[in-house]
Amino acid sequence: EKYQAMLLDIHSQFMALRKQGLSDEEIQDEGITIEYDAEWGNGFINPVKFIEIMLSDPSLQTAGKTLHKPDVTDRHEHAGGQSAAKH
Repeated sequence: EKYQAMLLDIHSQFMALRKQGLSDEEIQDEGITIEYDAEWGNGFINPVKFIEIMLSDPSLQTAGKTLHKPDVTDRHEHAGGQSAAKH
């Protein structure tokens, strides 16, 4: 949940900046991942690369697009009653 909340927050900030008409460089300079960099920014995809990926994703080029939280009712049950999704 914490990881998903981070992704949703960064996505929301990114799309708000897109809607404002900021250039790719301006979006990168905004530092929208800073709040999460200490915990999430030290993996194989650093914060700069993460934003580069978002900037290059055609589905994120339109400010009207939104990222939705998956519906928990869509989860399928394994035999034995355990959910396929782990928390």
